Amino acid sequence: MFKNFSKVFAFTFKNMANTKSFKSLTAFLALVLLIAPIVLFLLTTKDGKGETEDAALKTSGLESIYVVNQVSSSDVNFNALNTLAEDGYDNIVYVNEENLNTALKLSDEAANQGKKVAVLQLFSKDDSIETNLIVPDALADDEKEINNYNKFINKYSNIFAVMSLGLSTDQLMTIAMNTDVNSYDYTGYNTGISKNDKLNELDTETADSYVRDVIIKALKYIMPFVNLLLFYCMVLFYCQSVTQALVVEKQNKLMDTMLVSVKPEALAAGKVIGINCAAILQVVIWVLSLVVGLVSGVLITDHFRPGNTNPVIYFLKNLNRYDIFNPLYVVIAIMIFILGFVLYSSLSAIAGALSTTREEAASNNYIYNLVILASYFGVLFGVVLQGGTCPIWASLIPFTAALIVPGLALLGAISIGQLIASLAVSIVVSVILVILSGRLYRVTALFKGNKISFAKMLKIIFTSNS
Repeated sequence: MFKNFSKVFAFTFKNMANTKSFKSLTAFLALVLLIAPIVLFLLTTKDGKGETEDAALKTSGLESIYVVNQVSSSDVNFNALNTLAEDGYDNIVYVNEENLNTALKLSDEAANQGKKVAVLQLFSKDDSIETNLIVPDALADDEKEINNYNKFINKYSNIFAVMSLGLSTDQLMTIAMNTDVNSYDYTGYNTGISKNDKLNELDTETADSYVRDVIIKALKYIMPFVNLLLFYCMVLFYCQSVTQALVVEKQNKLMDTMLVSVKPEALAAGKVIGINCAAILQVVIWVLSLVVGLVSGVLITDHFRPGNTNPVIYFLKNLNRYDIFNPLYVVIAIMIFILGFVLYSSLSAIAGALSTTREEAASNNYIYNLVILASYFGVLFGVVLQGGTCPIWASLIPFTAALIVPGLALLGAISIGQLIASLAVSIVVSVILVILSGRLYRVTALFKGNKISFAKMLKIIFTSNS
């Protein structure tokens, strides 16, 4: 029955995988999946020590500042700024002056005596409060260092604005107080240790809890969608190739000669399996590229962002701590994915067997298009993707199982019994459809009559008579 199947398979696989479009698409997406994780990790991850270093202000070296507050007539004690405890800015003497000319004169005299001083002018402009820092000419050599005070003003701009309005020292200190927001679990509240503290220190218990509660929970929603879209695109793209490949042989005048050395079943099976293997090879290359990209992203980010607390990187580095990607589940998930693809390819082979021209093949594509669309919308709107679990009906119908079970199986979100049952049904239905498609192709290989109706197709399948 399957004489010379290997020759048809090898020819079809080579023909499919050797095309320029196949190679270009495979290489492009593989490169994207390889580079994207590295770029994303570097852009979204900060050095664990970098944040505190960046926040430190360089000292201005100022000893005194003459303040001219033109926003309010209230006598404000700007020495309260020293209580902010900013290193290098906590021991400056602030002297209030009523007008700018007096402040400039006093600052010049102090600068000529070797003191580091400046004039700070606060005034209103266009419904906002602005500041000018004026450095005496005698301190021109120190002007760059003194101007570091501008960064201090920018950091505490709200404090300066509030002070200039004339609030009392007590009111000012209340506003200047930082507000910390902490998240506690019950035990943490009693011990005074927040979840943020633990997570920032990469406390194992809290980090693992975060991964399970946030990352894995999110993956249970994301993975089925990825599975669904990937499978849907593969069916639409490759099943049409199966249909057309079978029709081409029918239109070939050498068909009579070919059928002497190659059985029709072998020809149909070789075409189907050859194209399937090319498609699966493409997906394998993409998955491997993504895995290498993720591993490289973790290593490179750890090198350039040492001490980072990125929870995704923590998750990837500690995959063995979680009940996901179980080897047995992974193998079964891959088998269900492949068998599902074989199912739809067999339907496309039936469409090709019923067609004698490319035009007929295009119209007969409804056979698998209707099934994939019904399965797609059944999964999408059948409360399958909302809870991160797989209903029994979706796992036992092989046409829907291929769209959702593999993604959930990788995350351990489906029981082993349900997974094995889904695999068994997929195997049985796949074998039946492959046999039926081969049988139909055998009977219709040399068919030259009118377009075969659905009723006639069923008659051919069950009676072998055309």
